[in-house]
Amino acid sequence: MSRGLGGMLLGAGLALAGMTIARPAGAATFTVTSISALQTRINAANPGDVIILQNGVYTTSAAITVTRAGTAANPITIKAQTDRGAEIRGTNGFTVSSPAAFVRIEGFFFTHQSGRNSIGSGATHIVFARNLFQCTGG
Repeated sequence: MSRGLGGMLLGAGLALAGMTIARPAGAATFTVTSISALQTRINAANPGDVIILQNGVYTTSAAITVTRAGTAANPITIKAQTDRGAEIRGTNGFTVSSPAAFVRIEGFFFTHQSGRNSIGSGATHIVFARNLFQCTGG
């Protein structure tokens, strides 16, 4: 019995709809509750990892540094638990330096001193998304 082209396309579409894009085997999601735990997780991040800073107010006394690299297919994501639910105040924000690549920093509320988030030379494919900046004079 012939299904015809329409039947084959429908079958192929249904098969694709059931597929999900998998993260690499070593990728994981981590939730942290302090700046020091956030820095530790960033330092050990692998492509596809998602690092979530629990909602709250956090005060920095040094930069949160990012030097790890994700990939185009599996970026490293560093994000607030909910959009603008994690406030970062104090003296610094994120400093992203080479060889960092394919990193997303999402959903934070920045109230630290102004001019304290930076992307250094050689860091590529860095995205700051859905963040709110209300930084003070520096």
